Amino acid sequence: NIQNLKPSGFVANAIAELEKQANTSLRNMVGVHIRNLPLDVDIKNVEKDKEYTEKSRVAMDFWRSKASPDAFIAEMQTITNSDPDVVFFVAADSQASFDKVKDAFPPGKVVAIPKNGCESRTKECLELALADAIALSRTKLLLGSNWSSFTELAQRLGAKKSKLAGVHFGDLTPLPT
Repeated sequence: NIQNLKPSGFVANAIAELEKQANTSLRNMVGVHIRNLPLDVDIKNVEKDKEYTEKSRVAMDFWRSKASPDAFIAEMQTITNSDPDVVFFVAADSQASFDKVKDAFPPGKVVAIPKNGCESRTKECLELALADAIALSRTKLLLGSNWSSFTELAQRLGAKKSKLAGVHFGDLTPLPT
């Protein structure tokens, strides 16, 4: 069972440091996964025209546009209104998205596992990504990005409850057919 896997020392340490930074357990936090980068600027060396069909590219960019930092900020503010002490653990596909969310809240309200400039698929970056996925799965609520395998991974690793941008909050206009 995937939920029973134990993280390695590096990954476990990253998660423990996150909880120390937040001064609370992940099970008391709300997890936020922002997958917003359009395919044109997403992963270096990936040729989107060869990797995805046109229909898939259109759908992926549509759902990523729904997962804007602003959509998450609005939902996070709604949650904060009913739970003023809530802390948000945020994992985002870009530093700019994370910074926008962090800047919208008081210090200490938004925490993350430090990425040290990791935006590639090196061993260290993949270990940090795994730490993010496990941490998201351990939160009391996951605000995720639809059409994201990373959000899906966090759900499968054990997220108790999840809401998706464009489906449960934010712009709810459906994908045109």
